[in-house]
Amino acid sequence: MNAPLSEQRLAEILARAAAATPGPWELCPSYGADFYANLSGSYLRGVGTLVFGDGEDAAADREFVLHAAEDVRELAAEVSRLWAERHSTNEALSDAAEALRVQRDRIAELETYEQLSPQQCPKGIHSDWLVDSEYAHACPWCRIDDLGTAHSNAVNLIAGLECDLSAANARLAELEALTPAPIQTCRKCGAGYDLGQPCSACQFQTLMAAEQAKRPSEGALAEQRHLVDPLDHAFEALALPHPTDAGSAL
Repeated sequence: MNAPLSEQRLAEILARAAAATPGPWELCPSYGADFYANLSGSYLRGVGTLVFGDGEDAAADREFVLHAAEDVRELAAEVSRLWAERHSTNEALSDAAEALRVQRDRIAELETYEQLSPQQCPKGIHSDWLVDSEYAHACPWCRIDDLGTAHSNAVNLIAGLECDLSAANARLAELEALTPAPIQTCRKCGAGYDLGQPCSACQFQTLMAAEQAKRPSEGALAEQRHLVDPLDHAFEALALPHPTDAGSAL
């Protein structure tokens, strides 16, 4: 059994193929009945006179020799490709073996742990899951669904707000493009006022209210009167008219 092809052996074969006249080799009768050359280039590259005889293998030998240059190069290229593929496959197998070893070690480690407690979805719509305690836990998949619903609602709300903002911007642009009237109508009292100035009617009403607030009430006026005239208390107690009242006999 032949020894496996080595890289050195392949390199020697490739070197000989590279040094030889490239194919295809074809019969060139102008140089002789058995003269062969490479006619595919810009100029003729002679190979030489090749005599294969008249034996029963002559035709096969001729085909073998004429195609040897091309066949050797193709076979060597295929060998190089297969070697590269084998190297890649070996590396992948080595990586897979290492990964398998790590997983087996991890499995052995996990098998020493305590068993986890299975949990069921309260709604009965999601798969069971495991937790590290015997107490009930909220279903994480239900929580994810709730968060998804909240997210969708938030997206819809944001979309609505964006529409409102767009409409408000359009209305603002529309209003800013208008020329305001020199006389504006007060939205509080309905009176007219000059553009850019406060409403004079509202200012007047505010001042009147302030002055009205400063005036004492009727009860306060009566109290002040009693303080000024102490006889008022006495006359009120006797139910007699005050001497200063009109028509009094005193």
